[in-house]
Amino acid sequence: MQNPAEPALPLTMSLLLCKIHPCLMTVTEDRLEISGVLTFSIQRHVARERVKLGIFGMSIRDDKGYKYKTSYPKVDPDVALKLTRFEAWLNPALANNPVTSQQRMHHSLKKWACGKVIYWIFAVMGLAVVSMLINGTRFATTFAPSMRNLDVEELRFIYGGVILAGILLIAINAVFVILLRYSQMWTLYILLMFYVLFCFLGLLSLPVGALGTLFGAFVIYHSVKALRDYNRLRVQIGGQVVNDAHGQ
Repeated sequence: MQNPAEPALPLTMSLLLCKIHPCLMTVTEDRLEISGVLTFSIQRHVARERVKLGIFGMSIRDDKGYKYKTSYPKVDPDVALKLTRFEAWLNPALANNPVTSQQRMHHSLKKWACGKVIYWIFAVMGLAVVSMLINGTRFATTFAPSMRNLDVEELRFIYGGVILAGILLIAINAVFVILLRYSQMWTLYILLMFYVLFCFLGLLSLPVGALGTLFGAFVIYHSVKALRDYNRLRVQIGGQVVNDAHGQ
């Protein structure tokens, strides 16, 4: 059954302060309240300035200026939907059109569902850059002296192949990131096929490809989870975003 309005309130969400202390965030129409080892509230019209949302957690600044870093419990299966609604609460839609607000919520849900996928894609891209630097250094300091019998063109071909493979991997992943940033969920199916092949090639090159295979496995896991979470949670979105008296 669809909700009559979005974001559906009150919204409750468990958080971990400093990754160990549990606390509860309750969001109503005009404020958010934190209860647990810390207890304070923030009015809605200033909450956008004091709350910063991230993939793994959020930072909250109280009335005294103290900043608290919190993380999301891994056991919460609805965290993407709760973050979607909380983000809408922080920045209410200006339009009163229910269709417009519903599209906005779906777009936001896709973003939160794919957040960790993009994180691990960046990890793979970073690994590719590091691998290129390491291989280039090894080639210059170790392999090159032992290959003096090879001509210059052969050396360029060997070194160029290493660089080209890294650039190609970075470019493909950059395309995946751009498409996911624009909420193209079909990208996850192509990404899954690519990373199954990526992990297979990594397994063939063990132990050298061990870290890349591990990162690729994380991409696969979170891609499957993103598809499942979005398809499960999107049916719970309905209605229009509620505007408050302090509209942004």
